[in-house]
Amino acid sequence: MFTCGGTGGHIYPAIALYEAFRKSHKHIDYLFVGSDYGLEKDIMKNEGIPIECIKSRGIKRSLSLSNIKSGICNFIAFFQAKKIISKFKPDLVISTGAYPTFHITYFATKKEIPVFLIESNSMPGFVTRLFSNKARKVFINSKITLNYLKNQSNIEVVGIPLRIVNSHKKIEQIFKEQNLNKEEKVVTVIGGSCGSKKINECLMDIINHRELNYQIIWATGKNNYSGIMEGLNKEHNKVKVMPYINNMSEILKITDLMICRAGAMTIEEIKAFAIPAILVPFAKATDNHQHINALELKNAGAAEILEEKNTDANMLYEKINKIITNDETLKVMKKNYELIKSNHSKEKIVEIIWDEMRRDGC
Repeated sequence: MFTCGGTGGHIYPAIALYEAFRKSHKHIDYLFVGSDYGLEKDIMKNEGIPIECIKSRGIKRSLSLSNIKSGICNFIAFFQAKKIISKFKPDLVISTGAYPTFHITYFATKKEIPVFLIESNSMPGFVTRLFSNKARKVFINSKITLNYLKNQSNIEVVGIPLRIVNSHKKIEQIFKEQNLNKEEKVVTVIGGSCGSKKINECLMDIINHRELNYQIIWATGKNNYSGIMEGLNKEHNKVKVMPYINNMSEILKITDLMICRAGAMTIEEIKAFAIPAILVPFAKATDNHQHINALELKNAGAAEILEEKNTDANMLYEKINKIITNDETLKVMKKNYELIKSNHSKEKIVEIIWDEMRRDGC
């Protein structure tokens, strides 16, 4: 049984592991459990993956009337989770953290079902911190995470199970399809599926009022796209604007510099393609975990960090120009990824899990 949900950073690592398991163990029954409130229901439906949804909800850390409704939903979710586990009878549970996984992880530990935790963020989330002592193994992305977990006897530093659909297209073909010039550098800007208000505002100012010596691929977020298209005061042949990037692996292959948030999956994709980056961590992320994620890349010399509250269009424009116009800087930043790049994470995790289960006679 896999339990995941909430954001892509908690969903796609589970799907990557699911595919790795099925590659060598197709005869086993698999089930995903998530929240009826998150992205997981639609994602699993599109992927053709079996999923059960429960009424798990996140609790805000400030006083809010919505917490009353969330409390009622979570109370119901306890009974739903218990029923699902009793019916499916999993031999093991893989939990990727976040609020949708709490109830299943709780009952799995109560019933002494082997639990394996996947922690994508450098700062471990609530579920990981709460159940790490009871888990058979805790798989983490970065050694930074070791600073936040007391029991380290069951921890494996393996990186994030990454799901990348490899593109076999040649660079020339991708440039042609994107209507971009292969002879000019490309800056790709993303703010997550919902977009980043701060990044979008800065970039619109840059495009409208400054000279560009590079090309821009800009994913605005689906809800922001129409407003941004109306706000651009001129057409620019160096700028390609879209609501969301579906062919991310292709875009990353032609990207010289990335400007983005510092969510766990975004960081891992950047690491996989070794792309120099300017990171603008989401200031309201729980426990400031995006800033901690970003520090790994900054400390390795592979990225620069701009704090959201201090960032404006002038600062971002100057930072982009300083990096993109210096080939030696780009080369060094790209090379520095060798210090932190993780390889074959999902295969390592699957192998370790099966070794653990074989010890139990499975």
